[in-house]
Amino acid sequence: MVTSRTWEHQPIRNRTTTERLGAITYRFVFNGVSYTAERFTVDGTSARDAERLVPGQRVTAYVPPEHPERAVLAPGMPLVKVIIGGALALTFLVLSVLYGLTTLAKILGLDSWPFTFKARARGRS
Repeated sequence: MVTSRTWEHQPIRNRTTTERLGAITYRFVFNGVSYTAERFTVDGTSARDAERLVPGQRVTAYVPPEHPERAVLAPGMPLVKVIIGGALALTFLVLSVLYGLTTLAKILGLDSWPFTFKARARGRS
């Protein structure tokens, strides 16, 4: 670990609040080449991440072999992204299955299938 710092910042969009920001810089050697990186996770570095680290601390960098400049200290995807992605995939899967079953019911001529809806013509009296 080379450096770690946090600071407070007032965003331009809202001058009544203060954000805490963080930055880190660390050096590592990969395949005999020295690199400098600044990301704690794939999303960057938060103030909380920077506060957890002590300048001079030894850390493990997780390095993608094809792109060593994209190294991070905490690998993996943030939980929120995993949950949102899983929910979207599950929704798409359920809708696809329902559409497929409805189409199959129409092909087989099953009028009593629960997902097959018939439009009723309304006549005027």
